[in-house]
Amino acid sequence: KEIEKISFGLYKPALIISLNYTGCLKGKAILFISTNEVNTILGILMNKDLNSLEALELDEINIATIKEVFNQIYGAISMQLTAFF
Repeated sequence: KEIEKISFGLYKPALIISLNYTGCLKGKAILFISTNEVNTILGILMNKDLNSLEALELDEINIATIKEVFNQIYGAISMQLTAFF
């Protein structure tokens, strides 16, 4: 519901990733990223030439890859945040 209220402006089209935190750290993290940025990240992970990178299809494998990248990032962030609490 919160996502519907966000104005994406320059980030259209975008990929939206939402993670819920439970346990000692409670809350929600929402990330929206433009498909151009997703394309760059996937290109780096797949060792593609970024200067001639064509738009990659956001198929199931590519979306799962981006989700895993951000799971790793948010996992590291949450570990650091729990150190403060």
